[in-house]
Amino acid sequence: MSFVAGAYGTVYKAKDLSNNGMIVALKKVRVPLTDDGVPMSTLREISLLKQLDTYDHPNIVRLLDICHGQRLEREQQLVLFLVFEHVDQDLACYLERCPDPGLPPTRIKHLVFQILSGVDFLHSHRIIHRDLKPQNILVTNTGIVKLADFGLAKTYDFEMRLTSVVVTLWYRAPEVLLGQPYATSVDIWACGCIMAELFRRAPLFNGSSEGDQLDKIFHYANSYLLCTIDKHNRKYSLYLSNVDCQSKLYYFVCSCASERRRRESYKGERMVEGQSVIGTPKESDWPENVSLLWSSFIPRPAISLHTVIPEICPNGQDLMQKMLRFKNITRIDTGSALNHPYFQEDGYIPLQMSTLNRSHVELGGATSD
Repeated sequence: MSFVAGAYGTVYKAKDLSNNGMIVALKKVRVPLTDDGVPMSTLREISLLKQLDTYDHPNIVRLLDICHGQRLEREQQLVLFLVFEHVDQDLACYLERCPDPGLPPTRIKHLVFQILSGVDFLHSHRIIHRDLKPQNILVTNTGIVKLADFGLAKTYDFEMRLTSVVVTLWYRAPEVLLGQPYATSVDIWACGCIMAELFRRAPLFNGSSEGDQLDKIFHYANSYLLCTIDKHNRKYSLYLSNVDCQSKLYYFVCSCASERRRRESYKGERMVEGQSVIGTPKESDWPENVSLLWSSFIPRPAISLHTVIPEICPNGQDLMQKMLRFKNITRIDTGSALNHPYFQEDGYIPLQMSTLNRSHVELGGATSD
């Protein structure tokens, strides 16, 4: 039975009859054939997964086998089945099933550490995932994280100018939104967004277009709960919000449960007009030769992440802010992130990684301070 359809194929839950009925995940991919046969993008994903599987990293989904399906002559397509280890759920479902008041701080820390461990492994092998999001992060019933869906992953080349059509909009780094060259730090930005979502159970920046996404990054529209009303046996929450760019105040009604949970965290908080999580960057930091001009955005100062995520600890706030920096060369790298004090406080013991024979490669594009 099909249990998920993604951007790069449909995934089925199946039994491997040649292996005592072991449950596996079959990713059905319809590959458009070219004059040269199977396109390089498909060969790239398969090659990456086969290469990574030899290391048996605990936070990377395992590719068990590859099966050829039928050749569709009329559609000029080839059907392939990639056989992966089966994982119970993705991070998006994991969060949806989490009861109020949300994930415990230690659980969030454990998940973030594993995500960063998987990303660190990819980066050390010159691979940028490029599409990190909750739907591409699997979580087993025992809480083990597995990075999946390498349809957009690409081996990093210092001279390579990578395409901008990568990463789901809400997790795109500013340099991607602006069509600039990028490196491993795009994955770091996505990790910062995902870390915030683990606390909030809602996306941190949910723009509807590239320009709107940048505006969401530079301008966090604060609001706080005024009251809850019942109408036709349905609960609605009434908020005060600075919903337009001119900071004019409006009342509005919100009935979305996830949005209600997100906004309730600001109950009793003082409204500050025009706040920004990272602040509008300086004009001197704005890249040249981009279609979106710096003057298109209202200058706003940065605010403490504690305003957006009241329950985050100081070390967690520091780590997240270092992942969510506008300039990619100033973002923390995975090695420094894994050694951050956030993962060393309160006697926290992280998941012990397998002993890996890694030839760690400095990729550049991300530093810490």
